[in-house]
Amino acid sequence: MKDKPVEVYAIALDLLRAPGNILPRDVARGVEDMARSAARNSLLDPPLGIWTTEMNIELDDYNRFTAYHFRCRGRLLVFLVTGDTVKNTGTDWVWFNTRCGVCPLTLKSIVVPIAVLGKGKYPATWWVKYWERIVTSVGDSPCEKPFIDEAIWNTTLHALAKKCPTCHEAAVREFPLFREKLVKMVTKIIENVRIPCVD
Repeated sequence: MKDKPVEVYAIALDLLRAPGNILPRDVARGVEDMARSAARNSLLDPPLGIWTTEMNIELDDYNRFTAYHFRCRGRLLVFLVTGDTVKNTGTDWVWFNTRCGVCPLTLKSIVVPIAVLGKGKYPATWWVKYWERIVTSVGDSPCEKPFIDEAIWNTTLHALAKKCPTCHEAAVREFPLFREKLVKMVTKIIENVRIPCVD
């Protein structure tokens, strides 16, 4: 199902819409769940390209399927750059309170709502770079995947370890807690996005 979400979604819709085919309620629920899972799995990869006649899905269904991907992306991007992330995870993390004197701070950012941090608080530049990678990755995979991607975080941590052992130690300790909170919020946002033709 993860390899071919469009095809699985299309098959599920065909089963649900088959003329004269009245599925038992529990079977219909199972088929709906299959369509939901296929749509959800499509979020792991970049949005699909332009529809072609070779695809095993009707154009209208394909458009609704890809629109789901874009709605998820839109909701996550709004969450990430408007300050809701900071409001919901808190501002007590080392990257918002570095006083080491080594880590440069970012005074302005397009993707980090600095004003939400409070007067005189500025994020560490290394964290802003991490967050920029997250925001970019969500454009392709609007789901939990970018947030649990060890490569993104490890690149940030590796760069930080070279510059500031104090913040590095605190970040290693705090980041798993931050990520856990964040993934729960992302899951909740995605679960509230309607999956077309099923919900």
